[in-house]
Amino acid sequence: FQVLLRVITKMGVLLSRSAGTLLHFKYHALALLPFLQGILFTLFWLDAIWMWVYSYVLLLFCLLVGLIGGSIYVGMFALLSEEKEAEFKLTATSLADSVGIILANIVGIYIQHSIYSFHKIHD
Repeated sequence: FQVLLRVITKMGVLLSRSAGTLLHFKYHALALLPFLQGILFTLFWLDAIWMWVYSYVLLLFCLLVGLIGGSIYVGMFALLSEEKEAEFKLTATSLADSVGIILANIVGIYIQHSIYSFHKIHD
Protein backbone atom coordinates (compact mmCIF):
# COMPACT_ATOMS: atom_id res chain seq x y z
CA PHE A 1 0.00 0.00 0.00
CA GLN A 2 2.89 2.36 0.77
CA VAL A 3 4.34 1.84 -2.69
CA LEU A 4 0.99 2.66 -4.26
CA LEU A 5 0.78 5.87 -2.21
CA ARG A 6 4.22 6.92 -3.48
CA VAL A 7 3.31 6.11 -7.08
CA ILE A 8 0.11 8.16 -6.88
CA THR A 9 2.03 11.09 -5.39
CA LYS A 10 4.60 10.95 -8.20
CA MET A 11 1.79 10.75 -10.76
CA GLY A 12 0.35 13.96 -9.31
CA VAL A 13 3.74 15.63 -9.61
CA LEU A 14 4.08 14.44 -13.20
CA LEU A 15 0.61 15.69 -14.13
CA SER A 16 1.06 19.11 -12.57
CA ARG A 17 4.54 19.60 -14.02
CA SER A 18 3.29 18.56 -17.44
CA ALA A 19 0.39 21.00 -17.22
CA GLY A 20 2.72 23.77 -16.00
CA THR A 21 2.75 25.43 -19.40
CA LEU A 22 -1.05 25.56 -19.43
CA LEU A 23 -1.59 26.91 -15.92
CA HIS A 24 -0.10 30.23 -14.88
CA PHE A 25 -0.21 31.20 -11.23
CA LYS A 26 0.19 34.68 -9.88
CA TYR A 27 2.66 35.04 -7.03
CA HIS A 28 -0.01 35.43 -4.32
CA ALA A 29 -1.87 32.31 -5.41
CA LEU A 30 1.39 30.38 -5.65
CA ALA A 31 2.44 31.52 -2.15
CA LEU A 32 -0.69 29.94 -0.63
CA LEU A 33 0.10 26.45 -1.93
CA PRO A 34 2.94 25.71 0.53
CA PHE A 35 0.57 26.50 3.40
CA LEU A 36 -1.88 23.98 1.98
CA GLN A 37 0.97 21.48 1.78
CA GLY A 38 1.78 22.21 5.42
CA ILE A 39 -1.80 21.48 6.40
CA LEU A 40 -1.72 18.20 4.48
CA PHE A 41 1.64 17.32 6.08
CA THR A 42 0.12 17.89 9.52
CA LEU A 43 -2.88 15.72 8.65
CA PHE A 44 -0.62 12.92 7.36
CA TRP A 45 1.55 13.15 10.47
CA LEU A 46 -1.46 12.99 12.80
CA ASP A 47 -2.89 10.13 10.77
CA ALA A 48 0.40 8.24 11.08
CA ILE A 49 0.25 8.66 14.85
CA TRP A 50 -3.44 8.07 15.52
CA MET A 51 -4.27 5.90 12.45
CA TRP A 52 -7.62 7.51 11.65
CA VAL A 53 -7.62 6.65 7.97
CA TYR A 54 -5.93 3.66 6.42
CA SER A 55 -7.84 3.13 3.22
CA TYR A 56 -7.84 4.16 -0.41
CA VAL A 57 -9.02 7.63 0.63
CA LEU A 58 -5.34 8.34 1.30
CA LEU A 59 -4.73 7.98 -2.44
CA LEU A 60 -6.72 11.15 -3.08
CA PHE A 61 -4.71 13.08 -0.53
CA CYS A 62 -1.45 11.75 -1.99
CA LEU A 63 -2.55 12.79 -5.46
CA LEU A 64 -3.37 16.25 -4.10
CA VAL A 65 0.06 16.51 -2.46
CA GLY A 66 1.71 15.62 -5.76
CA LEU A 67 -0.40 18.08 -7.73
CA ILE A 68 0.39 20.88 -5.29
CA GLY A 69 4.11 20.10 -5.17
CA GLY A 70 4.48 19.98 -8.94
CA SER A 71 2.43 23.16 -9.34
CA ILE A 72 4.63 25.04 -6.89
CA TYR A 73 7.79 23.84 -8.63
CA VAL A 74 6.69 24.72 -12.17
CA GLY A 75 4.86 27.88 -11.17
CA MET A 76 7.77 29.36 -9.27
CA PHE A 77 10.30 28.63 -11.99
CA ALA A 78 7.92 30.09 -14.59
CA LEU A 79 7.52 33.27 -12.54
CA LEU A 80 11.25 33.59 -11.95
CA SER A 81 12.08 33.11 -15.62
CA GLU A 82 10.02 36.21 -16.48
CA GLU A 83 11.82 38.51 -14.01
CA LYS A 84 14.98 40.57 -14.35
CA GLU A 85 18.20 38.77 -13.48
CA ALA A 86 16.37 35.50 -14.13
CA GLU A 87 19.54 33.42 -14.46
CA PHE A 88 20.76 34.24 -10.96
CA LYS A 89 17.31 33.76 -9.43
CA LEU A 90 16.81 30.42 -11.17
CA THR A 91 20.24 29.21 -10.03
CA ALA A 92 19.64 30.30 -6.44
CA THR A 93 16.20 28.69 -6.45
CA SER A 94 17.60 25.42 -7.82
CA LEU A 95 20.20 25.37 -5.05
CA ALA A 96 17.59 26.20 -2.40
CA ASP A 97 15.36 23.43 -3.77
CA SER A 98 18.14 20.86 -3.40
CA VAL A 99 19.06 22.05 0.09
CA GLY A 100 15.38 21.94 1.08
CA ILE A 101 15.10 18.35 -0.13
CA ILE A 102 18.16 17.34 1.90
CA LEU A 103 16.84 19.06 5.05
CA ALA A 104 13.38 17.52 4.56
CA ASN A 105 14.93 14.05 4.36
CA ILE A 106 16.94 14.64 7.54
CA VAL A 107 13.83 15.86 9.38
CA GLY A 108 11.89 12.92 7.91
CA ILE A 109 14.29 10.47 9.53
CA TYR A 110 13.58 12.05 12.93
CA ILE A 111 9.82 12.09 12.32
CA GLN A 112 9.82 8.45 11.24
CA HIS A 113 11.81 7.48 14.33
CA SER A 114 9.42 9.37 16.60
CA ILE A 115 6.36 7.74 15.02
CA TYR A 116 8.00 4.30 15.27
CA SER A 117 8.81 4.98 18.93
CA PHE A 118 5.23 6.07 19.61
CA HIS A 119 3.93 2.79 18.17
CA LYS A 120 6.77 0.78 19.77
CA ILE A 121 8.08 -0.37 16.39
CA HIS A 122 11.76 -1.25 16.30
CA ASP A 123 13.51 -1.03 12.96
